[in-house]
Amino acid sequence: MEGIFKAEDIKNLYDRGVAQKQLEALGNFWIGRDVSLENKINIPPLGLVRNVPIVVNKLDFPEIKITKGALGELNWSVRSSLSQSGIEIRFHKSYLTAEMIRDINDGLVKVTIPVDIQNHVNRPIELEGNVMRFFWVNDHKRLRQEKLRQALKSDLIVEGEEGKDWSFGDVDLEDEGTLAVKVAEGIDPKELKDVCIRLPLKEKFYIPKSNESFSVKSKKDLPFILKEIPEGSKELFKIGETAKVKLSKNIIAVINTGIYERDKRHVHSPLIDSGFEGNIRTETIRDLDYVEIFLYRK
Repeated sequence: MEGIFKAEDIKNLYDRGVAQKQLEALGNFWIGRDVSLENKINIPPLGLVRNVPIVVNKLDFPEIKITKGALGELNWSVRSSLSQSGIEIRFHKSYLTAEMIRDINDGLVKVTIPVDIQNHVNRPIELEGNVMRFFWVNDHKRLRQEKLRQALKSDLIVEGEEGKDWSFGDVDLEDEGTLAVKVAEGIDPKELKDVCIRLPLKEKFYIPKSNESFSVKSKKDLPFILKEIPEGSKELFKIGETAKVKLSKNIIAVINTGIYERDKRHVHSPLIDSGFEGNIRTETIRDLDYVEIFLYRK
């Protein structure tokens, strides 16, 4: 019967709560190292390949007990060079077996776990080596309101003018009725404002259709693959750029990968490391003309 929790569901909820407390003890965020594919693989044009093995071990996860509930607390980020080539990776904790989780906790050097890989461009892509990393952020500690405004004075520099090249973003409320509900729940309307930084995008590049496969090992390979978007072209997947930004060593940024409007979104490559400086390259679906970034301080 639908809607009834199974014993496994209850255990996962409990494990997730335990993991959340353990992760919060590590600080406001944790970032893992790159993990790699087990073998080279070719992803067909606009194709989805399921259950692709990646190689991990205990060092690729935070220093907590790994459970399905704990894995549900983690996020992941595809390497920027790969996401710009059209690759998106989906990690599903439900794919992991009890044996895989036990092997990770036991410290086995090589544990293979499955992911799904999507190719968003109309050209085959060869993949090998490092592809993604896990990370975690304490969303309760995300910079909002006054703390976010203060960060704009010390930890984040955005080139350009407020209102044109960047702006503060508010909680997305569908209508006035939703706002009324929030207020009735005791939430101050001010708390729904200035929760992120919104950065307009300049659409720059795409990858033309081709039957010839290609491989991207690093960002140095991208200029040979990416082409400027022709005027009037309707491309599903686009690479854009924000205004220039500079993050201090004390802060990281995470791009909002949720649905924006009309199924527009940013692919699962959200992590921007501390110390980053330059135009943020974005990889978007369905003509998204801005991204929102969340900030977390060490």
